[in-house]
Amino acid sequence: MASDHAKFGPHGDRVAAFLEEVRATDKAGWHTFASLPREPGSGRQASAALREIRLPGPVQSAVHSAALAAFRSLELKADDLPDGYRIMAIPTAIDGAVRALAAGPDLAPEHREALLGEFERAGFTSVRTD
Repeated sequence: MASDHAKFGPHGDRVAAFLEEVRATDKAGWHTFASLPREPGSGRQASAALREIRLPGPVQSAVHSAALAAFRSLELKADDLPDGYRIMAIPTAIDGAVRALAAGPDLAPEHREALLGEFERAGFTSVRTD
C-alpha cells in the first residue's frame, strides 16, 4: 500500500511528520526557534546544494505548497517573535527544512544540519536523523 504522503516523494512520511510538528508548535515555541543563534551564510550554501538536487516538479510543488500552508496555519505575527526577527524567515526556514527532508540522503550531511539543525535545537523531534 502506498503512503498517503507519496506526493512528497520517497521520504514523504518524514516531510509529513515535520509539517504536523510545525502546525502543532505554539507561539512560544516559535519565539524559542527565532531566538536561537544562527551561523551566517550556512543556509544559503545549503539552499544552493538543494537546488542541485533535482526533485521531480510535482514533489517540489507539493512540499513548497505544504510548507506555506503550514506556516499560514500558525497565524504568527511579528509581535510573537523577538524584536528584530524578520517574520518571513520562518516560512523560508520551514520550506528549506521540508525540501531537505524530501531530498533525503541525497543532501550532504553538513547541508542537512544547516537546514534542519535549528529545528532540532528548538525541540523538533521529526527532523532527527535515525
